[in-house]
Amino acid sequence: LVLLLQRQSAELLLYRRCPDEATHSLLQASPPLTYRAIKINIHLFRWERALEIAMKHGGSFVEIVLWHRQQFFSLFGKTEDDGRFRSLFDKYGELDQKRIARLEIQAEEDEKDS
Repeated sequence: LVLLLQRQSAELLLYRRCPDEATHSLLQASPPLTYRAIKINIHLFRWERALEIAMKHGGSFVEIVLWHRQQFFSLFGKTEDDGRFRSLFDKYGELDQKRIARLEIQAEEDEKDS
């Protein structure tokens, strides 16, 4: 119930155009709703913030951010111009859509179970 209220609070903060506060609220939850905070930033095209959260919390979150950024650039026919992202793409190599889908499903289930 508490996590549900945290999620609702974050959604209201987004509605009020306060994405930083929404992200902060999700990350302050116990346990933190990291995946949801990352997804909010991805949906708002706040790539640097999404990557910052992903790197801080580790795991497969970095791959998720990279895959979504890759899809964004691919959709618009652009190439990566940010050195930080470019070096991470080199480090992680080819990102598999099926693997990313599994990682996202797992992250959602982990947040639901907590």
